[in-house]
Amino acid sequence: FAAESPDSLTGSNLILEHVHMNGLGHYLAADEILDALQGGGLLPGFDAGRRLSFEEACRRTGFSALDEAYASSFTEFMLQRWPFKGTYRNEDQIRFMRERTRAEAEELDPIERAVFDAQPFGGTALHLHHKVGVAYLEAGEYEKAEDEFRVLADLLPFLPEVQTLRGRALIGLGRYAEAEAAAREAIHLSPEGPGPRALLAAALAGLGRRSEAGEALGEAKRLGRTAEPDPLLDPLLEQ
Repeated sequence: FAAESPDSLTGSNLILEHVHMNGLGHYLAADEILDALQGGGLLPGFDAGRRLSFEEACRRTGFSALDEAYASSFTEFMLQRWPFKGTYRNEDQIRFMRERTRAEAEELDPIERAVFDAQPFGGTALHLHHKVGVAYLEAGEYEKAEDEFRVLADLLPFLPEVQTLRGRALIGLGRYAEAEAAAREAIHLSPEGPGPRALLAAALAGLGRRSEAGEALGEAKRLGRTAEPDPLLDPLLEQ
């Protein structure tokens, strides 16, 4: 960037100033910034071996192929509207982004692709990840569901539904202690919700703490839990 924008003067390079980078672009830009900081002696003792690969950085931040496809689709969406619609080579840009979206969508797994194709424009990437997590949960893909809701719980720690859904995925995986923690966090966020109490009861039952499980289930019923079948929790609650 220093070479392209001499002295960092605003307006010295209009192209770079108006680039909206994708995930890899941000990673490469961060790498260039790190090189500049090291070259300027501003990071004494920094271990270059601690640099993460792009794949590892994505894993740690929860950034995925779904985010890339969503970003491309939303760019296409914006290009079709004011103030971009009708600008120079607008139709070419729309065609390019449509093809890019199609190519990136082909990299998604079948459940991600089905949710992605059904997602109307206007939501956010977080809404999309929530729907994908629910779809994984309904399909019994508990490991993938837990991955989705774990990232969402980090990004949206104030939503009891996310904690509850993550807890359900953990129940499906047999990770009852973690499910208990998720249920208790959901109860903290929504003390009057019956769902988190039922989840807590199932987690406690899975841990063999039957008396506590019975108390939690009784509280869930008091708060309005219905008798509607729950194939995931019922086997634990009915023991």
